[in-house]
Amino acid sequence: MELQSTHNNTRAKVSVIVPIYGVERYIEQCAISLFEQILDDVEYIFVNDCTKDRSIEILRAVAERYPNRKSRIRVIDMEQNSGQAAVRKRGIEAATGEFIIHCDSDDTIERDMLYKLYTTATNEECDVVICDFNIVKGESCCHREQSIPREQMELLRDILRERVHGSLCNKLVSKNLYDKILYFPEDNLLEDFTIVVQLIANSRKHAHINEALYNYYQHPESITNSQDSSTMVNRALQSLNNTKLILKYLDKMALTQRFHTEIVRLKYTMKTRMRHICLCSGGFGEWRRIFPELKPLKVLSTELSRSNKIVYLITCIGLYPLFIKIKRTMQQR
Repeated sequence: MELQSTHNNTRAKVSVIVPIYGVERYIEQCAISLFEQILDDVEYIFVNDCTKDRSIEILRAVAERYPNRKSRIRVIDMEQNSGQAAVRKRGIEAATGEFIIHCDSDDTIERDMLYKLYTTATNEECDVVICDFNIVKGESCCHREQSIPREQMELLRDILRERVHGSLCNKLVSKNLYDKILYFPEDNLLEDFTIVVQLIANSRKHAHINEALYNYYQHPESITNSQDSSTMVNRALQSLNNTKLILKYLDKMALTQRFHTEIVRLKYTMKTRMRHICLCSGGFGEWRRIFPELKPLKVLSTELSRSNKIVYLITCIGLYPLFIKIKRTMQQR
């Protein structure tokens, strides 16, 4: 069976964009949570990033259980494996709903999530609605409350400071806002953060639902949990590229001076994440050329954690490889 939307003349209220790649263990519970939403007129866009497992087969089997949803389910196949950023862009381009939200294919949402977000958006005339989320790790479930400022620029400030989570998955956003994105990320790390910054900067009014309606699962085999050095360097480079895109956007919108403190913090954060490149041949010199205007001791006045500050200063004097060697020796004892 080929899932495809047979659109009627009614515009979907919400388009849900779901990337699919290597999630055969999780896609069933994700799809069930999406298809059992109490909101009607939901468009489901599953973007197949050339997955090599049975994810699509399982998705189709689940869809058969929900005949009332089948006319609104679309599976879009990428021509080649392209990564999260390209998949998100493809889904956004295909979306026809009034509002858009993203859902990772190994996560789930509460049954009334879309209803509550959409109702709030329409009743309060908002173009962005944010909800809280749960972090689920094994048997533990932790509610992550979001303290959301009322004023748009203060919300943007808190997102840049990482006080408010920069994910797209807990934010229902008017499709019109997506048309205002100037710089769409090509790299896959911090790609949602890069998009969220631009969406919030252009938003007119937002609202917050103080309920954990999205369930974010942390899996031990996830790529984000990989400790392989080459993987960590690659991930850091992608994050750096998207951070530079955010800085370019803020400069374009004449917001650099307004968010000077946040920009400095972002730069220090990225240099800290890039420390693994110092383990490569010639990496220390390359690390020093990243945001060279940053002064080593200035890091002490930033909001970085104490451990990040210590690692940053160790890296500045060229001792990060020695630090890692000592750390690994101690772990093996």
